[in-house]
Amino acid sequence: MTTFGFVNLTDSTSYTFLVLMSTGRRFGMAMFLMPITTAGLNQLPRRLNAHGTAISNTIKQVAGAIGTSLLVTIMTTRTKTHLLDMIATGSTASQKHMAMEASIQGINDAYLVIIGIGIVGLLLSFFIKRTGQAEEEETGTTTNLKVVLET
Repeated sequence: MTTFGFVNLTDSTSYTFLVLMSTGRRFGMAMFLMPITTAGLNQLPRRLNAHGTAISNTIKQVAGAIGTSLLVTIMTTRTKTHLLDMIATGSTASQKHMAMEASIQGINDAYLVIIGIGIVGLLLSFFIKRTGQAEEEETGTTTNLKVVLET
């Protein structure tokens, strides 16, 4: 919900507002990432937890890099579009002010995309099965080992 606070930024948005919204956003992200990671790892048998954790961390890093480059591209492209629109409408503001306004609007557009991605993620989260730790299937080797150890 705090991401909505970043959709209508202006040049008069206070630093305090940005810090509070950013802090709330990061707190919210931490509160939902842990249960989703746990639910995902619970789908694996206990012996594969180390591999699942490694894959999960790798995916987070790669997705973070891709997401950052995607959002910077969106912000840059939209900033250019907003600046060209301002020039085309014959804005009387200085070039510096128009560039700043266009950048802010580009950032607002990037946060709209973040909200869209978040909504898709929220909808997909309803399809996560709630389970406990996955049970190990007994194989012939494991059963034979138990018999040997018991005798």
